Amino acid sequence: MTASTYLSGRRRSTLSERGSAVVELTVLMPVFALLIGIAVLFGRLAITHQTVIGATADAARAASLRATADAATADADTAGRTVLDGACEQLDIAVDTSELRPGGTVRVDIACTVNLADLVGVLVPGERVLQSTAIVPIDAYRAGDPA
Repeated sequence: MTASTYLSGRRRSTLSERGSAVVELTVLMPVFALLIGIAVLFGRLAITHQTVIGATADAARAASLRATADAATADADTAGRTVLDGACEQLDIAVDTSELRPGGTVRVDIACTVNLADLVGVLVPGERVLQSTAIVPIDAYRAGDPA
């Protein structure tokens, strides 16, 4: 029995599979890149949405501490924009002060447009609007406007 006969069965299988790992990696790499891109997309949207929810609650609380509608609207706008500074491409804050009285409520709606155009390779629209609403009760026994 010669050496070539002895190794022929084993040698043929390894020679025929040579380079197959590179081909498999080349085929699977775009799939892995797409999965990472999708994870980044959902991560960005989840974090920004939680920030929008927090900003809405902060804005509603700030508005509920004021006695006049103008002061409540200004404080809610300032609080919302401070929390969401740089997170939104476009930010819309709506404050409903129609029940701004002791025992009433203040409602704040925030719409934040998030830019997704920089996520290359993930087939998503260029932007997404995240919305949140918060309604905060006003203390029925408050004395006045804390300045």
